[in-house]
Amino acid sequence: MPAVCLYDAAGKQQQTADFSWCNEMETQFVSELVSWLTSGGVCETQIGVMTTYRAQVFRIKTLLSR
Repeated sequence: MPAVCLYDAAGKQQQTADFSWCNEMETQFVSELVSWLTSGGVCETQIGVMTTYRAQVFRIKTLLSR
């Protein structure tokens, strides 16, 4: 896998109660990809996820903590 992976997930951005944004398809994809990478031996400290939306960061963290 390349050092940088960019992926455009389809889906719809939705505004949250705190006026941030979240795309549920993207959060599902990212959490599954991170889980797949870590189960394959990639250390969590070697994985970075970037998003500009607070709500999306919170949702990804929630999904990964399960």
